[in-house]
Amino acid sequence: MILDQNKHTKRFGLIGSPIGHSLSPALFNAAYGGKYSYDLIEEAGFKESIVRFLSDYDGINVTSPYKRLAFEEADTYDDVVRRIGAANILMKNEDESITAANSDYAGLRMVLGDHFEIEDNEAGAEKIRTLVIGCGGAGMAAACASADLGMETVIVNRTQAAVERFVSRPGNGNIIPGKMHDLEHLMEESHLIIYTVPVVMEEIRKMPKRFFTGKSIFEANYANPSFSRQFRGLTFSNGLLSLKKDSIWMPQRCYYLSGKVWLLAQAITGFRILTGERPDEAAMLKAASETKKTTDF
Repeated sequence: MILDQNKHTKRFGLIGSPIGHSLSPALFNAAYGGKYSYDLIEEAGFKESIVRFLSDYDGINVTSPYKRLAFEEADTYDDVVRRIGAANILMKNEDESITAANSDYAGLRMVLGDHFEIEDNEAGAEKIRTLVIGCGGAGMAAACASADLGMETVIVNRTQAAVERFVSRPGNGNIIPGKMHDLEHLMEESHLIIYTVPVVMEEIRKMPKRFFTGKSIFEANYANPSFSRQFRGLTFSNGLLSLKKDSIWMPQRCYYLSGKVWLLAQAITGFRILTGERPDEAAMLKAASETKKTTDF
């Protein structure tokens, strides 16, 4: 048997910091049955990661804190990426130029479409009101996806200038800039809260539980979630007993959607963009469900 030495096997990977906890390699391997390689590209910084990407890889996923830098690195991108101002996918073209995409947006649209009766809203019916907390790459993608699905969408961030820059971009005029000093009122008025801040916000942790009752909370951070439930003094995070003391406690009458759901949805759409091939969604779901869970300390 003669092997074709010129045949190129595509290589993919993930950049960000930190990424050691990432489920992306397991999901990618399940998606394509080991057909392609997928590595954690752990370099000192963004520029070093880009050098590795251009030297050794055909495409990469990008996670925090590099999503906005990835957008700036790209030569071409679509209107959604421009509106968000951040990218979580970079692909190398034959001429060595870089194309950016954003599967955070596509994945969230998929999740929201599955979990909310958006298409059933009749003319004149009350719109679903969404509050997006955080204006990083994930928050901006969430706000665009929510608004594009017809939800009344407000976004807040500690740095107000970041919110104002985001909503001022062409195409984002239907996203409402909120202010942190109105957070309690915005929480109370919202049906859906999309939490994209990677840490516990004290303002929210100290809120009475009535601000969460009857609402849906979708958290982006799956590795170290900020939200948990309590029962007789015990705290549960992602269904596991947790010893964290600073969690945001949710009452039982509050629907919580884990960041793993968003991870899986953006992986399904993102892997299709990277490879041009449909991933094995059933295998990805099985890999996600079999991932070893650990107790938070």
